[in-house]
Amino acid sequence: QWYQRRVRGRLLSLLCAVLFNDTMTEHSEGNSNGYGATDATPSSTPKQTLNEVYETIGMGRFQYLIYALVALVGYSDYAELTLLSVMMPAIRCEWGLTKYFEAAITVSVFLGYAVCAGLFGKLGDVYGRKPVILSATILLLISAVVSATAQNKWVFLVGRTLTGCCVGVNFSSMVCYATEYAE
Repeated sequence: QWYQRRVRGRLLSLLCAVLFNDTMTEHSEGNSNGYGATDATPSSTPKQTLNEVYETIGMGRFQYLIYALVALVGYSDYAELTLLSVMMPAIRCEWGLTKYFEAAITVSVFLGYAVCAGLFGKLGDVYGRKPVILSATILLLISAVVSATAQNKWVFLVGRTLTGCCVGVNFSSMVCYATEYAE
């Protein structure tokens, strides 16, 4: 029971550290109100950095779950990108693509990736990483369906460009999301 209060107090301190400038005060065991807070004055307690708090608390199930989810989203994004190399010979024959249009399809994916990663990376800072990753993943699903059901090369080009944009947004958000929970 005392251990749960201490962990709760450490997590509360960690939350305060994240919200208020990456520094916080170390709470002593005395005068605890049951939730980890104490009656100590900020001037009498030593400061602790966010990395020191991570070292004290350590890695838990939540961090491993975040890493696993980030890895799954990353794998799905990059599987979507590598499908292009497998599909391109069949698409070239089906629609009679020139080598220039084939290159345009390939470049559009990576151009969308580069542009959207830079432009929409700030969205994660403003709206939060989780909503941005979920929105981009849903849009990625829609763009994959558009690409898979495309009736001509122009619709396919638009679908692949949207795919690149979604992967770029996901990647920029996932890297930040994972490093925020790093030990």
